[in-house]
Amino acid sequence: MTTFTRIGDLIAALQECDPDGTITITLDGALVFDDEVPDEVEYRSDPVVDFLFSKSDAVKSDRVHLGLSKMDTEEIVSDRRNQLNTHLKESSLSTNPGVVMNAPVAIALAFDHDTYVNLQAVVANCNLSEGSRDGATTHGKLDVPRLLAMLAEDAAMTNTRPSSWEGANMQQVLDSHGYV
Repeated sequence: MTTFTRIGDLIAALQECDPDGTITITLDGALVFDDEVPDEVEYRSDPVVDFLFSKSDAVKSDRVHLGLSKMDTEEIVSDRRNQLNTHLKESSLSTNPGVVMNAPVAIALAFDHDTYVNLQAVVANCNLSEGSRDGATTHGKLDVPRLLAMLAEDAAMTNTRPSSWEGANMQQVLDSHGYV
């Protein structure tokens, strides 16, 4: 690859190219995906070109800026964030054996009395179904905390398994609440 720092040199080089050819910007995977070894995975994008002026009274642009579109930049940031989240899940953040990293998370929730009574009725109906199905349910006999944990797992599947039955249906519920 050749580095051009002057517009004239770039124009001269481009004149040797097929005018119907394409221009792309490539980024090495080491930059995009935080790989240790350069020259492995590249990200390709159509460049955004800005023609800039270094002087306010200039007639012609004397600076050309090649960059990534906002959408491509957001995609790279999202990919890196997802990679970081995956890495954090896979690695143990603590070397202290006295610290448990994969323990369940406890969340205290406050409901009004009517909501809690209605949740108990839902649990009672679920347990009637569980009993008549000879235990052939996904979470067995429920109580209110187990019911809420099951629903939380399904809500999490909108992120981890969005096309699963649970994830897709829970996404419909979220969509109906305006969280599209």
